[in-house]
Amino acid sequence: MVNRSLDRNRKYPFLPIILLGMLTLAIQAGCTIKPDHQLPLNPGETYSGEYTTVDVTMDYQYTFTPGGQTGGGQIDFKGSISASRSLSELAVRLRFLDEAGKIIHTEVLYHAMKYGKGGRNISHQFPVPAGTAALAITSTSEVRVYNDRRQN
Repeated sequence: MVNRSLDRNRKYPFLPIILLGMLTLAIQAGCTIKPDHQLPLNPGETYSGEYTTVDVTMDYQYTFTPGGQTGGGQIDFKGSISASRSLSELAVRLRFLDEAGKIIHTEVLYHAMKYGKGGRNISHQFPVPAGTAALAITSTSEVRVYNDRRQN
């Protein structure tokens, strides 16, 4: 008798990772971002700034074009990302917030496994969901530290 669960795991090895990512995004939807971490969203104005954490620095610029009477619109986002050290994973996200600062939608600005030092340019156009009042940038990073087991 063949164990079908083992066959599925070999056929879809990344399925658990994908499901975990979807669960994480579902949990984060509805979380509130503090006002001092929110970015303005005014039609036609171009904003620029710098997002900095211990591991990553990103210079960015964005412009919001409204979508008319139905709300929403489009955001043009450009930036340059650099890491202060080698990372085993780096993800930078753009959060769309309602009037209360709650996350209503998320887009991935950048995601990489085994991110080395150095810069990367990004350029995206995203649809802006109706009801979006502000933006926020968030990131997650992972550093792997390996034990050096040299023998003297």
